[in-house]
Amino acid sequence: MPRITVPTPGRFIILSIDDDPTIADLLERSSQVSFPEASVIPIQSIAALDEYLQKQAAPLPKLILLDLNVPDSAEGFKLLTQLRQNSPVHLIPIIILSASDSDFHIKEAYFQGANAYMTKPESYGEWVRFMELLKNFWQQTATLPRL
Repeated sequence: MPRITVPTPGRFIILSIDDDPTIADLLERSSQVSFPEASVIPIQSIAALDEYLQKQAAPLPKLILLDLNVPDSAEGFKLLTQLRQNSPVHLIPIIILSASDSDFHIKEAYFQGANAYMTKPESYGEWVRFMELLKNFWQQTATLPRL
């Protein structure tokens, strides 16, 4: 299991729960361009998520990006429900970031407590724009709870 680095305090921490290392790379590279205040922490499994959340020194994220196809979870919707019931993170906005644009998936995600649903960008330029939109809304416009 890859070791998870604890980010520098004061950063806008985003947990990316996705088993695809390419997504982690795209998020990291695009955030450097359009959201340099962000520290994207790639989480590739439920075990790694548990490890991160149990670290005393690990600051809680400001946002969680969740792919619905997490391999060691029965399904992404189950994980979404668990995150909503978990006291350390239940107030943190969760954005579903999925390859699916299924109407069923979108409705179910909101029903289960997602704050937003977005389909994964297809090009690097779209990833840069995606990170810019995250910054503009979640860091500069929305008021997030202090945890």
